[in-house]
Amino acid sequence: YVQQKLARLLMKSNHVDHCARLCHSSSVVAMMASLGSGATSNSYADYEDAGCLMVVGSDPNSNHPVVGAR
Repeated sequence: YVQQKLARLLMKSNHVDHCARLCHSSSVVAMMASLGSGATSNSYADYEDAGCLMVVGSDPNSNHPVVGAR
C-alpha cells in the first residue's frame, strides 16, 4: 500500500509491480481452470457473513491484511 502511494504521489506513476504476478501465476491458472476466474470467488461480505472460515497454511493478518483486519 505504501509503495503504491509513494509511486502515485511522488513519482507520478500508476505502474507498481509486485511479486504476486510471479508467485501466484500458477494459482491463477488453476483457478481459471477450475472456477473460470483467476480472482477470488468471494466478496468481503461473504467472509463476514460466514459462520466459520477454515484457513490452512496462511496467516490472514500478515498475508492478507485487508481481509485480516475485517
